[in-house]
Amino acid sequence: MGKGVFIDLTGRQLGRLTVIRRAPNHKGRTMWQCQCSCGNSAVVGSSHLINGHSGRSGESRFTRSCGCLRSEFARQSKHGMSDTPTYHIWRGMMRRCYKIGFSAYPPYGGQGITVCKHWHTFANFYADMGERPEGKTLDRIDNAGNYEPSNCRWATPKEQSQNRRSVRLMTYAGETMNMSDWASRLGITKTALSRRIEAGWPLERALTVPQPPRYRNLPSG
Repeated sequence: MGKGVFIDLTGRQLGRLTVIRRAPNHKGRTMWQCQCSCGNSAVVGSSHLINGHSGRSGESRFTRSCGCLRSEFARQSKHGMSDTPTYHIWRGMMRRCYKIGFSAYPPYGGQGITVCKHWHTFANFYADMGERPEGKTLDRIDNAGNYEPSNCRWATPKEQSQNRRSVRLMTYAGETMNMSDWASRLGITKTALSRRIEAGWPLERALTVPQPPRYRNLPSG
């Protein structure tokens, strides 16, 4: 980005921060009024939002919260589990979804995948998921869904591989989309559409019959 090029960040969501409006410049720097998902507000400079700033290790860091994210990590390091596999999995999940400079961010946070607010605290994640079973890791049941209790499980690599294969492409009326996109088009859940396919419904019927709004379970035949 060339020097002096202005980028309007109004309305942009960057980690936990939503840019609300321009704020008065500070020492010649462009500043932005931001709202944090925790409820606090913060005034942050463009350079910290776009280009990042140098951390203690020399790596480029971005401001992505009002300061609450750093405080949470600090508090959670005191629970005595910071060296456990379960904690490392939780931390990796948070990085994938919120740390833009992280190598795994693009297919997760970069694609809009988020972590439910309840799980932003490790203690809550641990209370819901428990200790990581030996040989298993965290898996989203619906790969298009977010990290939340109803969409996560501990799974073996084989189970995860099978789950990834379930993101199948289906072609109908000359249009090809994956199961999640067809379900969204039809206004039903991916699980409901998957059950239709597993129950042997003809593809045309499975992709065109609306789901009654009051019923979540489908007939088996």
